[in-house]
Amino acid sequence: MSVLKSLDIDLPQSEKRTLISFLSLYVFFITVTLGFIVFLYYGFQKDLMLQEKRTLLNEYANEHIVQLKELHINFDKQRIYPRDSRYTTAIYDSDANLIYSTLQNPKAKLDKIIYTSNETIHYIKEPESYYLGAQYVLIEIKDDEQWLSNVMRDVMIFGTIAFIFMVLIGYFLLRLFLKPMRDALHLLDTFIKDTTHELNTPVSTIVANIEMIDTSKIDDEKLVKKINRIDIG
Repeated sequence: MSVLKSLDIDLPQSEKRTLISFLSLYVFFITVTLGFIVFLYYGFQKDLMLQEKRTLLNEYANEHIVQLKELHINFDKQRIYPRDSRYTTAIYDSDANLIYSTLQNPKAKLDKIIYTSNETIHYIKEPESYYLGAQYVLIEIKDDEQWLSNVMRDVMIFGTIAFIFMVLIGYFLLRLFLKPMRDALHLLDTFIKDTTHELNTPVSTIVANIEMIDTSKIDDEKLVKKINRIDIG
């Protein structure tokens, strides 16, 4: 309503409902479009982060597999699974059964290579040989979620700019949409004023002349009734 008032347009209720529906649909379209863009941007940044972490995790996995190989060879002498303070790990056999783990949650998606879960990043690698019966080696590190903070910051900044820009476009579209209606209302208002003026002139003349007639001096009763009807009309 305030938008219409700011445009100096007073529309009938039906036209107002139409414009409100248009504005609601436009805002919904903006929201869905921006949401879809944010979703794509989030997925792209997440994939980019995982690709950057993959190199580091692959190095960790290779180091761990070497340690597993040494333990496999010297298992009779040393039966302590390798550990590292930089990451936690787990190994699984070919049936996805857990052999050994330092993870808080040993459940893993072994059909993936790298993925995130509960603020952690998991990397899966298959050794060349089944050292200690291991088919899968899982390396887990903490996700500091710095990339997510950057995504949220970018979404807030660029999302706000994009929303304001699209709202401005919608404002000018609304003005363009209302111009024919505003012109039509102006023409209708001018027509009504001119028509009223044209009707008032002869009516005023008729009324003025009737008021000058002294019906008390007219003997024809029928004529007096006609004059009274004209006066009433």
